[in-house]
Amino acid sequence: MDEELTKINNNNTNNNNDNDHLDNNEVSNNNKSKSKKKTKLYSDAFPKIEKKVKITQLSNIHDIIIKTNFQFNINDIYFRELKLEDINELILLHKEWLPINYDENFFKRSIVDKRDREIYNLGACVKIRDIEYIVGSILCEIKKENIGRDYAPFELCSKTCFESCFCRTLELCYIMTIGVIDECRRIGLASKLLNEFNKLILSQRPRCKGIFLHVIDYNQVATKFYHKNGFKEVNVIKNYYTIMDEIYDGRVLFKTFDKSSENDDSNSNNSSGGILYKIINAVIITPLKFIFCCSNKRKTN
Repeated sequence: MDEELTKINNNNTNNNNDNDHLDNNEVSNNNKSKSKKKTKLYSDAFPKIEKKVKITQLSNIHDIIIKTNFQFNINDIYFRELKLEDINELILLHKEWLPINYDENFFKRSIVDKRDREIYNLGACVKIRDIEYIVGSILCEIKKENIGRDYAPFELCSKTCFESCFCRTLELCYIMTIGVIDECRRIGLASKLLNEFNKLILSQRPRCKGIFLHVIDYNQVATKFYHKNGFKEVNVIKNYYTIMDEIYDGRVLFKTFDKSSENDDSNSNNSSGGILYKIINAVIITPLKFIFCCSNKRKTN
């Protein structure tokens, strides 16, 4: 799953019939140019061999933005939980963003049937002439069993209990999909969407230690974006993706949640308890982690 920031080049506009809320003059003027123009896009999430293939934009949000000459301001965008009535629009947007086909059942499971809150979502929305449109979304699943060192960075162990040192029972947030429309890519929406989602997870899953996702190996735009937002590459999984009959590796990117404020961290580090923890970690926990991981590696070999 290549979950990020698909680079979509919007050159023109796509025909659609959702003109009821526009002024008649605007509709008339735009209809004159629509016969000469068609909206096309290219996405960094798609394989390079597909860059030659023109993909028509499916969501009518792009056409509405042009017709109304809407100018985005990051302060006008708000965040809410996705709803059942959002599914059809999300299907269209994900077809623009990602080369993987996410069907209606996937979104129902992610939005409606959330299995006792093990799945979380967040939508970024904006109102254009009092009508709400989705301009970004993120879907995630909580992973708790057999996480393994493939997904959790080794240094995370020193911040958790002894059992978690062996990277077996960590509770982590796995991003299944994330994307924003091209018109919002240059105003910092993707970063804000990530930050708002982090707050949501930390408030509802206090035991969650971090967030991770997969990025297809050729998508350097997405990889740079995640690095900029504090993610680190912890693994490369060979042959993880099969996209359009081609096999690609997947990069695992991870970010540890910072649950305490700077003041709390400072007080903790300067207290006698914080100093004692550092000593125990250096003398006992770190050597045990090294021994355990080495023994596991020998077993796998």
